[in-house]
Amino acid sequence: DIAGTIASRLSPQRTAVASKPQSEWYARQQTANTALRSSQTANMVPSDYAPGSDISQGMMAPYWVATGNDEPELFLLRVVRIRNEDLTQGVWIDWPQLRAALLASISDLLPAAQLLPDLHPSAIPERTLAGIRATLVTQDTPAAAITGLTPMRKSLLIAWSAVLVALLAIGIVLHATMELGERRGQFVSAVTHELRTPLTTFCLYSEMLADGMVRDETAKREYLFTLKRESQRLAKIVENVLCYARLAEVRAPTRVEDVEAGDLFARIAASLDRRAAESGMELSLDLAAARGALLHIDPQTVERILLNLVENACRYAADFTPPDAPPGTHPDSRIHILAATSRDELRIIVADHGPGVPPELRHKLFRAFNRAGRETNNAAPGLGLGLSLSRGLARSLGGDLRLLDHSPVSRGAAFELRLPAEVAASLSPAAAAIT
Repeated sequence: DIAGTIASRLSPQRTAVASKPQSEWYARQQTANTALRSSQTANMVPSDYAPGSDISQGMMAPYWVATGNDEPELFLLRVVRIRNEDLTQGVWIDWPQLRAALLASISDLLPAAQLLPDLHPSAIPERTLAGIRATLVTQDTPAAAITGLTPMRKSLLIAWSAVLVALLAIGIVLHATMELGERRGQFVSAVTHELRTPLTTFCLYSEMLADGMVRDETAKREYLFTLKRESQRLAKIVENVLCYARLAEVRAPTRVEDVEAGDLFARIAASLDRRAAESGMELSLDLAAARGALLHIDPQTVERILLNLVENACRYAADFTPPDAPPGTHPDSRIHILAATSRDELRIIVADHGPGVPPELRHKLFRAFNRAGRETNNAAPGLGLGLSLSRGLARSLGGDLRLLDHSPVSRGAAFELRLPAEVAASLSPAAAAIT
């Protein structure tokens, strides 16, 4: 039997099995864990034996005892000496139940692990349990795939998003800074170039007149007329720059009034015709379709917008002849101003018979200090503020200014000014006059 096997393996002395309370077993188990680390547990000699004492006992130690079953039985044994007589005292452990409890505690980490009895000193000491001579056998299991948005992934996503947003903000600021510097450079270059010619003319002509070098009355009148024209040009340059600077200030026009479309065109037609005549151009007006429309605007602002558009047509369309025109064809010097109503707005189109706007320049046509003459062979002077200023003024009135894809009268450029207006129902069919 099991007791006989234990007795034959440990000692020829007789064996006694003592029954102890469960609490005492736990206390002794702690003592066994310490004792197993020392060499005293290698043999089962009582550690507290002293000559002349009646009773002494050794430390509990785990032992495997082979039986007829598939696996050995586990015992915790110690030697007790009573009056020079050695007895073996021990506890039988339900190894299958203990093994199942131990493996269940690590099933989440090592689901395929096994605990095997260690009948001989283990070759892998770190795999042997401290209190029980059993070896932990594990298998290499692949790491479980992590799916979904884990807290770590969420933190990394937030961190990288913050970094990307910061980089984007830095890029936008740098781009805006570089663009601002480029615009400042363009402004200085354009203003310097435009001011140089009239100032040079002023200095030269005024010096000649003051020194009496011009004595012919006809020449004097011509010089004075040139000085007057250049002074108006200087005043216009300064006014455009100041007006462009005021566009950054978000405020409503100061001289807004209710005006009928016919009265508006009657006020501004003279100045537009005069500007066209200065460049040898002819103004062609077709405004009948817009009569009766009521606008709540600043007439001077509308006049400035249309004057800039007429001046732009004079600058680029004067003396232009299409390359495919027959020999001897005279340039068409007409500037058309057409008007119509559509829903709740007034539409004014300014078209010319010039070369038009190349497709590659359309996207930057309304940029400040951009001049089409720089990209073409046309050396037309100007600050490059006219179209940008006109669009800004149109939007300040609640309307807009855009370049039409196709001109309704020619192959030249055509700009459409849209202004909010109160249109009578009887005028609505006139919107079909211009498409």
